[in-house]
Amino acid sequence: MSKAPRKILLVLPRFPLPADKGDKLRAWEQIRVLAEHNELYVFCVSDEEPDAAQLAALSALVRDICICRLSFASVLTSALGAFFSGMPFQVAYYRNAAAFKTLQRFTEQCNPDAVFFQMVRMATYRAAVGNRICVLDFMDCMSHNVFLRLKTEAFPQRIFWRSEYRRMLHYEAKMPQQFTHSCIISERDRAALPFAARNQVHIVSNGIDLQRFRPAAEAPSCDLLFVGNLAYKPNVEACVWLLREILPLLHAEGIYPSVRLVGSNPDVRIRELAAAMQGVEVLANVPDTVMYYQDAAVMVAPMLINTGQQNKILEAMACGLPVVTTPNANDGIRAPESCVLVGSNANELAAHIRHLLGNSALARTMGREARTFVEEHFSWHTHTQVLLQLLNKA
Repeated sequence: MSKAPRKILLVLPRFPLPADKGDKLRAWEQIRVLAEHNELYVFCVSDEEPDAAQLAALSALVRDICICRLSFASVLTSALGAFFSGMPFQVAYYRNAAAFKTLQRFTEQCNPDAVFFQMVRMATYRAAVGNRICVLDFMDCMSHNVFLRLKTEAFPQRIFWRSEYRRMLHYEAKMPQQFTHSCIISERDRAALPFAARNQVHIVSNGIDLQRFRPAAEAPSCDLLFVGNLAYKPNVEACVWLLREILPLLHAEGIYPSVRLVGSNPDVRIRELAAAMQGVEVLANVPDTVMYYQDAAVMVAPMLINTGQQNKILEAMACGLPVVTTPNANDGIRAPESCVLVGSNANELAAHIRHLLGNSALARTMGREARTFVEEHFSWHTHTQVLLQLLNKA
């Protein structure tokens, strides 16, 4: 591999800590790897203020940090502009004229050899960095993500999401001409990109911190686990489906598994459904999820709306858990049936859960296979080297 660039500027849609969302986790782990042999600079827009500990953790890895806060007024102004310009609203949310000028000055100051943009949400800042190697990480195919969400929305929300889908299709299609190189998280997401040259987009998968996420020696005390941001619509829909349709099928057979739903800011629907069901516990805003993975027998992730790779599934597998999920969620991971059981409807998912809870030996065997699978296929170091090559290739 050719010598890496000495200076890399990362342009992010959010401050990467706490790493409690998929894009933040991906950025944080990539920074940790890139910082080993490169001089890094981080520019991000944020609607939240990082605390002193989070700033210190990032500062220990990078040379300089520039954060531009998004105010309610700036977001509203950008949204109104997008209404008439045709820009996707989730891109317009992060667009800010003052931040654009700040990035111009920050780029001149650090003079990077290459610039990394995370997600199409930040592509609007491409012109601020001048004529440099620029790599866009699509991460997920956002137009496909919007399409999946559109199918679950009712009137009148569906009107908005149909418009957003058309806007995102048009916006993503323009990306290849603006960047030196681009990458995306999975084969499934690449295939969904709305332009003919999609095969020129490189695959840069996620990884797992295998030292942090590892199996426990003790027997689990919880049967089923779901982990995720419980205010995020795809996770809300998954939990509601689990509680309304999947668990009742087990209850009808006299099977009452203990269930933990672990994550931040639980939606009111999740709280209300969980409160009315036997054996279901909602644990909000926990400081660390590792202990919950290690104390569960089965990870259940009945995702209806998702693109990219489900970190919750990879983390569970690293902790030695068998996983019950949907084809939509496993497509981005491609885990074999030796460690992941896939169901397309409530009956199939309930049958898989019943099968695993009734056969602890099988569950343990699948858990060991799951751990081996992520060890072999999901290394942050290995996948970030692909990104580093792109940042070093004109």
